[in-house]
Amino acid sequence: MVKIECVVDEGIYLGEGPVWDVEDGLLYWVDIKGPHVWSYEPKSKKTNRWVFPKDITSIFRRREGSAIVTLQDGFIFMTSNPALSI
Repeated sequence: MVKIECVVDEGIYLGEGPVWDVEDGLLYWVDIKGPHVWSYEPKSKKTNRWVFPKDITSIFRRREGSAIVTLQDGFIFMTSNPALSI
């Protein structure tokens, strides 16, 4: 049987779209109405949060380490290492 446990309890309003980054060992997801992008590192149990100006619809990781965040009316490119800045 699989054991499910809450690893981030930060009052996320509408969490969606988990994306696992194999290279960095990070789990990313969006809080659509936050509007935030979150990451979680299981090894350190550390979370990061980035605030956006409008509702987020998804996040896509790119091969070189950057990401595309889609908003309700456009998109934003995150830096090559989203764990550092947006």
